[in-house]
Amino acid sequence: MGTEKNEQEDRAGVQESQQDQRQDDVAKQRQGQQDQKVRDDHTKKPDRKDGSGEPA
Repeated sequence: MGTEKNEQEDRAGVQESQQDQRQDDVAKQRQGQQDQKVRDDHTKKPDRKDGSGEPA
């Protein structure tokens, strides 16, 4: 009874770990990108007109 639940949790943990590893591998392929730039590129806010790099 209890072991079946543990086995399900173990499988879920393994799947989560594999997903994390895949995400890490993808992130390593994007060398040179900065998180803030990627975030800014995906935001719909207009650029600031005061010259700072932060979105409005």
